[in-house]
Amino acid sequence: MRRVLAGIAALFATSCTTTPPTPIVPATSAAAFRTRSLNDPALVALAARAGLAVWPPARVDGPALVLVALENAQAVQLARAKWRVAEAAIRTAGQRPNPTLSLNPVAVTNAAAGTIPWLLSATLVQLVETARKRPLRVEAARYRAEAARLDLVSIGREATQMINGLLIDLSVAQARLAALDTQAAADTGLVEAAEKKLRVGEDSHVAVVTTRAILNRVELDRQATMAAQTDTLHQLAIAVGLPAERLPIERLTLPRLDTGLSPAFIARARDAAPLNRADLLARLADYAAADADFRLQLAGRTPNAELGPTFEYDQGARKWGLTLAVALPVFNRNGGQIGEAAAQRAQAEKTFTTAQAAAIGEVDRAVDAYRQAVKALAVAERLHVQEAERARAAETLFARGEIDRVELLTARAELAAQGTNLADAQGRVAKAAYAVEAAGQLRADGFDPTPLILIKGDR
Repeated sequence: MRRVLAGIAALFATSCTTTPPTPIVPATSAAAFRTRSLNDPALVALAARAGLAVWPPARVDGPALVLVALENAQAVQLARAKWRVAEAAIRTAGQRPNPTLSLNPVAVTNAAAGTIPWLLSATLVQLVETARKRPLRVEAARYRAEAARLDLVSIGREATQMINGLLIDLSVAQARLAALDTQAAADTGLVEAAEKKLRVGEDSHVAVVTTRAILNRVELDRQATMAAQTDTLHQLAIAVGLPAERLPIERLTLPRLDTGLSPAFIARARDAAPLNRADLLARLADYAAADADFRLQLAGRTPNAELGPTFEYDQGARKWGLTLAVALPVFNRNGGQIGEAAAQRAQAEKTFTTAQAAAIGEVDRAVDAYRQAVKALAVAERLHVQEAERARAAETLFARGEIDRVELLTARAELAAQGTNLADAQGRVAKAAYAVEAAGQLRADGFDPTPLILIKGDR
């Protein structure tokens, strides 16, 4: 008996392990965030695994910022952590239950002289799962891991689209500022000309006030555009997971605004949205997991068995036996669990169909918005061409001496104002195009971030 107890004690001693504490220190995590940059070792390693020979690049474009976001963006990091948890759950689901050892020593205080005053019964029981319960648990866990993987892909693609949209906003702001600077220069000349005419009595004070008001509106528009540009840069820093001061603004490569979508791509996006989007495939995986759970509860109607040998030491006599325990379905046959699992499976089905309908509506709305933006751009381009022709004619007439400087500056100012409208219209088309791409989770330029998203970093 002493040997048996010593063996049990040794077994428990080997199973006792200690885990060092890993507390979260807000000050440390905040300081670590402030020191993030493109030169972080984890980001350099991710770039190398992605096949980029040089990092950080000389020019930082959309794909480079996407790579930064896939390493640093909080939403992507959280989704990747959930994926790892779901994958770890597969191993948990596949583990076989450990056997149970029970010991019941009894001391006989009034044993007869010369007899051994001890009784000991020992039972070693192994749970035997029936009706394929363990494979069904593993199947459900695998589907949940697949759903987590697809959710990571979806969130990574959302981060990609957000970054591209913000870069479009920066391109629009850059084009607007250039047009507004030209317009402000022309309007400043008009103000100076009006003030000069007022001094010699050739114009009224109202004309001066009017030209100054136009110049002030241009300056106000310029300040608003600069403020929007600054806010966009902060949003971009948040999207890629860098402090604003670490964003390489001077090395950014902004996308062009004169891009569009082909009818074939739009048709492909319409077809792909309700079938191939990662978020919808994730909901399908959730349904498959719920179905596996339902089948697992159906299997629960077949009771498990507990089987194992028994040993009894009875005052020197050694007795061996076999124990078998089975739950008897007297009060229920797992009906409550089966009903709950069926309801959860039905809920998973409705979750998918609801998300699919939303995806169809999203892509239809994005396509219609894109088409309307293209029509508006055509009008803006036509007006810009007309103003450009008028400005060229004014330049020619001024060179001939047939118009004065005020008329020339007016033509330049109106062309610049139309340039601002053109930049806005181009930006709306570009943003609408990215909305179509986001709804279909496709890229017109062929860039697919999925392999980069699924690279498992060290964090």
